[in-house]
Amino acid sequence: MGLEATPRDSKHINIPSMIKYYRVMQADVGCLCKNLSHEEAFEYLQQFEALGKENCTIEEYEWIDSNYYHRLGRDPDLH
Repeated sequence: MGLEATPRDSKHINIPSMIKYYRVMQADVGCLCKNLSHEEAFEYLQQFEALGKENCTIEEYEWIDSNYYHRLGRDPDLH
């Protein structure tokens, strides 16, 4: 009838994957700015180099909400 349920495997379940962010690092200082897209990180890197900051690099890291997996399943306080 067109309204039949289609089987879904685990590949199609909407589970968030790790989110990739970028940060601009300076060797002797540490993190200059973080939580950037690749384009934003590249722009910041160019700006810092134009200001004369040396040894700046772009570093990729992955982040996922730590509370996401705590929200899965039943809540024992409610049952």
